[in-house]
Amino acid sequence: MRLLQGPRIVVLLLLISFASISAVLFTPSLPELAEFFHISDSVAQQTMSVYLLGYTVGQLPYGPLANRFGRKRAIYIGLAFAFLGSLLCWQAPSFNWLLIGRFFQALGAAVGLKITFTMIGDSHEGSGATKSLSYILLAFAVMPGLGVAIGGFLTTRFGWEGCFLFLAGYTVMLALLCYKLPETARHLDHEALQTKRIIQGYFRQLRNPSIMLHSFLMGMGTSLIYVFASEAPYLGIERIGLTPEMYGLYNLIPPLGIIVGLMASLRLAGRKSSRINMVSGILVIATGVLIMAVSFANGWLNPWTLFIPQAIMMIGESLTFTNASSEALGEATDKSNASAIIQFINMGLGALSTFIVSALLPKEVMTVPTIFGAFTIISLGLWLRLKPHHRQSNHSS
Repeated sequence: MRLLQGPRIVVLLLLISFASISAVLFTPSLPELAEFFHISDSVAQQTMSVYLLGYTVGQLPYGPLANRFGRKRAIYIGLAFAFLGSLLCWQAPSFNWLLIGRFFQALGAAVGLKITFTMIGDSHEGSGATKSLSYILLAFAVMPGLGVAIGGFLTTRFGWEGCFLFLAGYTVMLALLCYKLPETARHLDHEALQTKRIIQGYFRQLRNPSIMLHSFLMGMGTSLIYVFASEAPYLGIERIGLTPEMYGLYNLIPPLGIIVGLMASLRLAGRKSSRINMVSGILVIATGVLIMAVSFANGWLNPWTLFIPQAIMMIGESLTFTNASSEALGEATDKSNASAIIQFINMGLGALSTFIVSALLPKEVMTVPTIFGAFTIISLGLWLRLKPHHRQSNHSS
């Protein structure tokens, strides 16, 4: 089955980026939102933490749902939750209602990443999966950055409420486009929703050390993205003095790094081992972190020292993420349950990291490069732990 052809690739690009657009589109309005609800900046950032919590939890139900009803029906279930969540955010009478809406929005939007990975796992293996993921993950290069730019435009002209109304309309458009996708499930499991089967299926994936280590490595890269999305508005808008619209436009710089990284991943797939590609990505991330840390430590805080080092980190993150995700999926026989666990761990780490940074760490200029340095060190440690598993995999193949 050729999944990546014709209009299908466009739909998959929009689908896999749906949750990340929903996560970051409104971030230029965070300072305005804090003022509107008379809350502090740290409390306003809970809108990101709660979203990532819903996004993490949302990775689990779609595995059994996709096995029982098929991939496409699972998509429509998720999009319905996302639509209702967006409407609730748009009309939220209080900040607590806004948080509830964000949770349901994320719970539904999680279907995009989960089902896209499952469909690719259904249709491709090995280096073919890496190449397919690289093509699909180009959406992360364009759409989230474009989403922040759109969010800056909407915030300037329609306020924070306009961002959520836009997301409601975007969800409806995506539901119509998903009609073009094929059903990739080879058969339906009528017992997939039995509680015992669900628990057993997930625990089989959790007992696989290679899947776990690769998932944690992916989570470190995801943490880079969402911590930046949460913290950068305050550095860019409040510290540097950018308008929400200009901040949104500068956010088009980091996606250029993702494009470069994904192109490199495509060229290296099948030529270099995944292990070499992953550590290459980690070293590139370390370079970006070092440039940001040195710049901030010397008082050079401006749009270029904020966004260009992030673009360099995104080059490395793309290399690491695509290779780690294809290796993790390659270890699994049940692609649907495996992708659910992989993305649960991946997004769970992103949610936890964002909460820790926004709620527990001080709003200092050096907080972001310091925490990014910690992510890089952890990534290198995970890569070293993967060495025996890569040897075993290469030997068995």
